[in-house]
Amino acid sequence: IKRVSSSFIQAINQKVGFRLLTKFGEKGLINLSRLIPIAGGLVAGGIDGFSTKGVGEVAKRVFILKNLEEENPEELPIPIVPEKP
Repeated sequence: IKRVSSSFIQAINQKVGFRLLTKFGEKGLINLSRLIPIAGGLVAGGIDGFSTKGVGEVAKRVFILKNLEEENPEELPIPIVPEKP
């Protein structure tokens, strides 16, 4: 091994490294492509949850708390937006 030149060892290392990179890089891309739909689902679920919460809050004010205001206005937890004339 001492007789082998350093340039020869570097050439072998480059070829072995290139083969490892192509072999495992290909598998890495396949695994990454499998994760993309999962990540997309998580992002979409977060956006849906956020928007649904906003719709729910408005629905509470419009349908539930509006009736409470008519019965007992002093017991309301949050103010009701007045209706437009």
